[in-house]
Amino acid sequence: MIPDGVEPIGIDEVAAILGVPKKSLISRGPHKDSDFAINLNPGGRTRLWDPAQVAEYQAGTRGFAPYSELPTDWLNDHEAAGVAGVAVFTWREYLRDARITPVIRVFRDVRFHQRSSITAVHEQPPGKGGRPAGSTDKAKRKSRKEADADRITEKAKP
Repeated sequence: MIPDGVEPIGIDEVAAILGVPKKSLISRGPHKDSDFAINLNPGGRTRLWDPAQVAEYQAGTRGFAPYSELPTDWLNDHEAAGVAGVAVFTWREYLRDARITPVIRVFRDVRFHQRSSITAVHEQPPGKGGRPAGSTDKAKRKSRKEADADRITEKAKP
């Protein structure tokens, strides 16, 4: 989750702020510690951080509290799917098929969705409910099962 107004930075900028080579930071860097700045892209390949938190870490501050959830926050696909109540695969299918159109912003080649638009999408799920047009089976599911059971028992009688 990226709070609104934060422009996240990647591993290159973190290395520059901390004054260490990028390769050293990747292999044994402080970004792996639990008291480092919060990763703004959990579950994603691209790690992103708040530059203010990284600077505070460099100044000696340790352990950062999670951000509070606001409607203006930006969520990655995993977080957005969780808010919408669907699987990540389903969320990406909805995006690909243009069945939903949340507000999208790209940070460092990673797609993020605004929380308020996801909530609106979830309140009105895509697609139509019910049977397909032209369906000949109008019976309710329960009564259809009972009818099938009756038909089977009738055929079984000699």
